Amino acid sequence: MELNFKKLCGSVFGPGLANPTEHLQLVGALMFLVNFRPDICFTVNMLSQYTTEPHHIHWIAAKILLRYL
Repeated sequence: MELNFKKLCGSVFGPGLANPTEHLQLVGALMFLVNFRPDICFTVNMLSQYTTEPHHIHWIAAKILLRYL
């Protein structure tokens, strides 16, 4: 997880996602993985707070988490 992610999201959102359902599906799958990988709980919680209006920076953060896995 990037340091100061919440502060970064508050200042620069970037463009909104064209298809927010992909972000929602990815966060849902990550929520399922939290049952088996509690080390990603904080990051998934932060990503799930932005499911109503995800922006490009949230998609990048989700991809970083996928690379970690």
